[in-house]
Amino acid sequence: MSSYQKNSNLRLPTLNDTKMVLELANRTISKPMGVAENVFVKVGKLYFPADFVVLDFVADPRVP
Repeated sequence: MSSYQKNSNLRLPTLNDTKMVLELANRTISKPMGVAENVFVKVGKLYFPADFVVLDFVADPRVP
């Protein structure tokens, strides 16, 4: 998962619609803005495809 603000900073591809609904750790319900699919993530010298669920929320600086 990533926040919408990070999504704009990372320039991820266009978000695909999703019908997913998430229950977060603080028991709030959140509907994602979308999913960025098949984003290649570099780990060491290797690249892996990953999907990112993007939420629009304000990050709490007290939470690691």
